[in-house]
Amino acid sequence: MKIASIDLGTNTALLLIADVSGIHGTQGKHGGLPLHVLHDEARITRLGEKLHETKKFIPEARERVLSALLDYRKKCDELGVEKILAVGTAAFRKAQNAQGFVDDIKNKTDIEVRIISGDEEARLSYLSAEHDFGAQHPDLYVLDIGGGSTEIISKEGGVSFDVGAVILTESLVKHDPVTEEEFLEMKNKIEKIVGAQFIAPGRDQSRPYENPTLIGLAGSVTTLSAIKQSLKEWDGSKVQGSLLTIQDIDGFVELFRKTKNEERRTIVGMVKGREDTILAGTLILQCIMKKLAVSEVIVSDRGLRCGLLY
Repeated sequence: MKIASIDLGTNTALLLIADVSGIHGTQGKHGGLPLHVLHDEARITRLGEKLHETKKFIPEARERVLSALLDYRKKCDELGVEKILAVGTAAFRKAQNAQGFVDDIKNKTDIEVRIISGDEEARLSYLSAEHDFGAQHPDLYVLDIGGGSTEIISKEGGVSFDVGAVILTESLVKHDPVTEEEFLEMKNKIEKIVGAQFIAPGRDQSRPYENPTLIGLAGSVTTLSAIKQSLKEWDGSKVQGSLLTIQDIDGFVELFRKTKNEERRTIVGMVKGREDTILAGTLILQCIMKKLAVSEVIVSDRGLRCGLLY
């Protein structure tokens, strides 16, 4: 059976089309996805543009998403997709006109978008990572840094933080490169939201972390992996299962805080359209790694769109 999953986030619109026949009940191997993937595509649509100011989806952002979805609908029809599973995440939870946009999408593309909660977003992200990495890493923590929210999930539970790379950047950064004051304000806001007394999901304060393995999902983390590997062209097979150390992350923070967006665009591996939000995403990752006291993060090129199919 051919199924498509669409993940409409604050920054990107993701499409995965796969033949899912026979995948249920199987365990993915490290770096391998037991799906017959027919098409995998990502577009930076920046649906959350100015959302922190207007509390609504602006017309330009809606048009970018609709354009992507019309193309996605065409691709689904070309490949004989029998079912489309589409979800909207943090931006849809925040926008006052979200339901009207969902109705507009249905009318213009015949795609039904389901707005999911932060808990559901976390569960689906964890499901994807567990499928790929759970057999090798029993104490698994999954970090999904989005444009509008950040989720961290273990087998014992999950939390959704109201901080994301796009919203954080648009609300606090007014200069290029970022000023020292803006940089510190970003760090302080992340620290405040994540919590000075961070406790991983499902842990009580009396229980120490027991060799947790952190899996990082979504565009900020995968972009950092591509930069570390100097990938001139995107190669998901090289990103999947790659490692980023805390030293790597600290180095990236120092690089991005001192460079302009135009300079970041020239960095080999930088995904076009992420140059302005990459510092915020890296700071979120840095904060979570230090709270969990982990020295490295395993990068996943998959995520919610795969979790929808499992």
